[in-house]
Amino acid sequence: MHAAMAGEVFRLTESQLLPGNLVDLLSRAKATGKFVTQDYSLADRYLHIGLHWLERSQEYHLFLEDITERKLALQKLEYLAFHDELTWLPNRAVFYRDLHEQTATAAGLVQIALLKINHFQEVINRGAHSLGDVPMCLLAAVPWR
Repeated sequence: MHAAMAGEVFRLTESQLLPGNLVDLLSRAKATGKFVTQDYSLADRYLHIGLHWLERSQEYHLFLEDITERKLALQKLEYLAFHDELTWLPNRAVFYRDLHEQTATAAGLVQIALLKINHFQEVINRGAHSLGDVPMCLLAAVPWR
C-alpha cells in the first residue's frame, strides 16, 4: 500500500502511520542489504512493514500491508487450540505447558489438585454427552484460584 493511499485510508499522516522505530529499520536494511520486516499495531489495526535498500538507485522501497484480519484469525485459532469449546477453560495442552513451566521454575513444592466425578464416564459412554455438559459448565463457573 502506498503511504499516501494508506494515509488516506487511515486518515493519518505518514509519520503517524509508520512504526516508531522506522529509522532503526532503515538503518538495518541499508547496513545488511537485506529485506527487513516487522509487524506492529496502530490503534485497532495490525500492520506489516517490509523495506529494503536499493544500492543502485540509492533509495528505499517500503511496503505496508494491513494484516488485521489475518492477525485476528490467528489469535482466534490460537485461543481455540488451547481452550475447551464448551467451558472456554484452558485445555490439557495449557495444563501441561503450565505444569512444565511451574516445575521448571519452582523453588519448592508444586501442588496439583485432581477432581474426580464418580460415574461421570459412564454417563458419557451411554451417549448422554449433553448430560455430561451440565456439570462441566457448572464446574467451569467455580472460581478455582
